[in-house]
Amino acid sequence: MTARVTCAGRRARQTRRRGAGAAEGLLAQALVAPLDGAEHAQLERVRVAIAGGLAEAARERGALTVLPFALNYSAAHQLFAGHFDIAEQLIHEADSITDATRNVAVADFSVLLAAWRGDRDRTLELRERALPKRPTGARDC
Repeated sequence: MTARVTCAGRRARQTRRRGAGAAEGLLAQALVAPLDGAEHAQLERVRVAIAGGLAEAARERGALTVLPFALNYSAAHQLFAGHFDIAEQLIHEADSITDATRNVAVADFSVLLAAWRGDRDRTLELRERALPKRPTGARDC
């Protein structure tokens, strides 16, 4: 670990000596610069391709342990895009596969979906199920 940190630090110092500070500044500006319409549309197409492609690849390969994760990943993308009904369908499919294969749920956006829909009771119910049970008498730090 120390060797990696030392090497990384050495490379960073060498890069700074070569004048990369200006490049770092440009990169930082690019990361926070607003996207124009075409750039935003292209970025959205890439996000959709990644989110949907993972689930498609898992389906094609019959990877039932990976598919629920991929579906939840795609559901998260749909949720953040405001497509709550599509997200709900993907989450339901992921849950059905997880239950049928008796696998452990690796990701679950049901709580987030309920919260974004403003369903407080459902959010609290799902949160209680997701959180591990605390021993009696346990206190917060």
